Parts: sequence; structure tokens; C-alpha cells
Amino acid sequence: MAIASASKDTSSSLIPPGSVGPVPALSANLRYEDMNPSVGGVARDTSIGGSFTDIYSVTGAGLFFGFLLTCENMFDDWLVRLIIDGSEIFDSSGISTKDIEKSDLYGYDKGGDDDMAKHIGFTINDDTLRFEGPMDYPIAYTSSVVIKIKYNKSGSKKFKAGLALRTI
Repeated sequence: MAIASASKDTSSSLIPPGSVGPVPALSANLRYEDMNPSVGGVARDTSIGGSFTDIYSVTGAGLFFGFLLTCENMFDDWLVRLIIDGSEIFDSSGISTKDIEKSDLYGYDKGGDDDMAKHIGFTINDDTLRFEGPMDYPIAYTSSVVIKIKYNKSGSKKFKAGLALRTI
């Protein structure tokens, strides 16, 4: 049985382009995008009612890392849809913020003591929903990323702000 050498080759031939040492790095094509009309969404403080409204809609190809979404009374029952390349990631009826957190339907530990946030990518803190790819992996997209929300009770509540992270 041969034992591999423990010596470290520091030649530049081992460092691929786009990497810093042995750690893959992102290019300057990384974008933090405020969700607003310039990215296919709505203005801050827009009232959202009982039909799905686009709050983010971009085209292109790259990696989608996740988003922050702040709405008035996020725990109250908002439905969120993430559509990547035309495929519904959370289901076409959306994922309920009430089911994730307030009603504890999925067994999510609000105290932060379980690994659900890492495994499926959701956390809610105050009025902000955070989603990042499951197991912290980005989601590749080749044509589009769309986020839609709907207030799931009578009346309307306000979309306060959103931030998406992707490469272009």
C-alpha cells in the first residue's frame, strides 16, 4: 500500500482560474439586487393582496444563492413562490410563512436549535424570510429567476423590501 506524500505543491498550476488557493471564488459578476421595479418587481411599501405579485424577475444564466424578503406581518401568512427556469421550486401554490414558522407545521424549531434552516434553506426572523439553497448550495439557472408573493388572508399587507443574491 502506497502512502501519499504530505508535502504541499504550491505551484500556480494547481490553482484554477476563479479560485483563491484551494477555495473556489466567485467572479465580480456577483450581484446583490434590491427587489424593486428595475428587476421586475414592485416598489417598497406596495400593498399586496390575494393574488400572486412578482417582486423579482430576471433573465440570464448563473447561480442563484437566495434572498431576503421583508413583509408586513411576515408570520401572519404570506405565500412565496420561487420559479427557476420555469420550474416551481416551492410548488405553484407557494410555501406558507405561517406553516414554516408560526404554526410550526413542519416541526421547525423557532429557537434555532435544529438544522432545518441549513437543510431546506429557510429562516424567519421578525418580519424577514431568508431563503438560501438547500445545504447552502446555490441553484443554477439558465434562463430566469422569478419570486412571487401573495398575502394569504383577506385584505392586504405591505411588501417592505427584498434582496436577492445571484451571479450573472
